[in-house]
Amino acid sequence: MLTVLNAYAERVATLREYGEADGITLRAESEDAFLNFIKSNAYTRRASLVLLDNGNLRAVWKDDDGGHVGVQFRGGQAASYVIFKRRDHGADVSRVAGKDTLDGVRGQIRAFGLDKLMSG
Repeated sequence: MLTVLNAYAERVATLREYGEADGITLRAESEDAFLNFIKSNAYTRRASLVLLDNGNLRAVWKDDDGGHVGVQFRGGQAASYVIFKRRDHGADVSRVAGKDTLDGVRGQIRAFGLDKLMSG
């Protein structure tokens, strides 16, 4: 877990630097929410991490089966999310998106059976 956190720290520092060069300030509330989310769930599989124009961090986890979890950390417990999950034995992909608390997002991740996507 420490290795993952160190990798995220490096990525966040890079995003902060690039953001400042582009006139975008990384919101400390977003960074704190992201790090707390990762630590509290022991998510060990690294996400793609980007800095959005509004200063928030967005993390995306994907797998080869069409599974996708994207979370924008809006600060505190607030988050926007999108989840895709390929249905068993089919080509259909179920999709859900919205705004919720981070606990609500965790619940959605569990409901879709995508914990392994983030902890693999």
